[in-house]
Amino acid sequence: AQDAAAAHIAAARPDLRVATVTHGPIMVPVEGEPAIARVLRYLPGGTLAGAGRYLSPRVVAGLGAVAGQVSLALSSFEHPGLDRVLQWDLRHALRVVDALAGHVRDGDLRGRVTAAARAAWGRVEPLAGRLPWQAVHGDVTDDNVVCLLERGLRTPDGIIDFGDLTSSWAVGELAVAITSVLRHA
Repeated sequence: AQDAAAAHIAAARPDLRVATVTHGPIMVPVEGEPAIARVLRYLPGGTLAGAGRYLSPRVVAGLGAVAGQVSLALSSFEHPGLDRVLQWDLRHALRVVDALAGHVRDGDLRGRVTAAARAAWGRVEPLAGRLPWQAVHGDVTDDNVVCLLERGLRTPDGIIDFGDLTSSWAVGELAVAITSVLRHA
């Protein structure tokens, strides 16, 4: 599904650089265990990642534009591999918080996190059945959006990492992109 989705986006949005597979997948041994390897087309330019790195309003808007382009391109994509459960799928957010909350050692912080997750889910749940579904990249974030440098300015214009591809709420694509901006100055 990952390779097919990348090719689908590249065909649907020729103005968006997409890291498509050039070789693979093949099985390779890693520490004695089999692993799947692919070689992706190299996309020059760095990502937006870097905690605290300032993102100008123009760059943030560019990240939103990439999320919109990816969402639009995937709106017609279908594949049997999309039918899977991932912890990154926002439809499962409360279950994931409940499952992982025990790893937060500070009891007060753990209580605040779980209370916030329950409150948020309480607002989402009544709407969940009416939210449109489609194929989503699921990780259009500052780590996975590649930029061109034009006159010293970063311009988001590419996408990498299709490992979280699934079928979920369409609005999740934008929600994930927005949350990735929150760790920046």
